[in-house]
Amino acid sequence: EYKTRVLLENAGVPLVEGVFVAAGSDIPDTLPGTPVYLKAQIPGATSRAADGLVRRSDTKDEAVAGLKELLAPGSWGQAEGVLVAAGVDIKKEYYAACMLDFGTAEQLPGGVLIFSTEGGSGVEGRTESLRKIPFSLLNLPTGDDIAGKLGDVENKAAVGDFLAKF
Repeated sequence: EYKTRVLLENAGVPLVEGVFVAAGSDIPDTLPGTPVYLKAQIPGATSRAADGLVRRSDTKDEAVAGLKELLAPGSWGQAEGVLVAAGVDIKKEYYAACMLDFGTAEQLPGGVLIFSTEGGSGVEGRTESLRKIPFSLLNLPTGDDIAGKLGDVENKAAVGDFLAKF
């Protein structure tokens, strides 16, 4: 998640205020304003919220205490770090992922854009809500191409344009 955040920031995608605190580093004096969400970064982990690895903190003291706990080794192993993200009111949360396949001698390079109107913790396990949109790396889909495959999604054209930049 935190690595993807760097890619999105570098591409100019607007994101909520956040800071990554790496395991073994000092907790910064400046954190996003409260409330914040502490999100342990553990490769391959799913359903982190259900395991207590995503937590809301309403005060700075609560955030610091939570950071110390999540940065220490626990039953989940050792987190790479914790993403501290500002809590914001959102209208709708989506999930998007892109998997690439650079092809073989028999198959052209391409990928699959994966999208769901049901974002949040554990989305990977809710496969019935995932829309899979295959594409060729030689002919990337436009926003209109993607919007046409999203089904009943609010603001479909804007979502399609955003995903085309993905």
